[in-house]
Amino acid sequence: MENISKYVNNIDYSTKIEEYIGPSIRLRFDNKEEFDNVYEAIVKEFPDNYIGLNSLEVTLFQELLERNYRISFAESCTGGMISDIFVSVPGVSKVFLGSVVSYSNELKQKILKVKKQTLEKYGAVSTETVLEMAKGLYDLTGSDLCISVSGIAGPDGGSNEKPVGTVYFAMLFQGRLFSIKKVFDGDREDIRKRASYYALWSALKVVRNQADKSIKEWGNLSNYLSY
Repeated sequence: MENISKYVNNIDYSTKIEEYIGPSIRLRFDNKEEFDNVYEAIVKEFPDNYIGLNSLEVTLFQELLERNYRISFAESCTGGMISDIFVSVPGVSKVFLGSVVSYSNELKQKILKVKKQTLEKYGAVSTETVLEMAKGLYDLTGSDLCISVSGIAGPDGGSNEKPVGTVYFAMLFQGRLFSIKKVFDGDREDIRKRASYYALWSALKVVRNQADKSIKEWGNLSNYLSY
């Protein structure tokens, strides 16, 4: 908030904690020109924190539609929650091809073509598995952006190496694969929601930046694989 304070002095504003996304600021103006000036300055300085004038899922839909991109999800621990959030947007069928909820290892193998050896060696909750899930999803759908998620939502199933809240993500976008591991706090519902919104937020960043800048915390393309 300190970083943005110079823009909102003497301006009517409020802050809010958006569910599973984080703090946000809302500005109120009577003068449109004044709003435009402040709005543009804030977006320019904080592009990585900018969602838009609508909710995360609506903004993602609009960005995909503008670029004529299609998106699909392969979900394990989130159990279809990412898709459920996204399909709440009217008209989403214009960009959303569908999802695969592959909770069991058997379905990961049969539908997404995750190798049995990968599951046996690394486990369902691993970088290797989500990368293969993303590639398998692309083979099924041909979507411009394929996102896969696998993790431990709890309350059981955690270990010292992979505690409850551990979630692996992978994305295949424009022929490149990205992956990241995150550990979320909270109960089972919290972890699933945080993972779902993180996937949508990451998708927005990648689509908006055309993967040139990528997502800084995903290694700035350092983890990409040709596909």
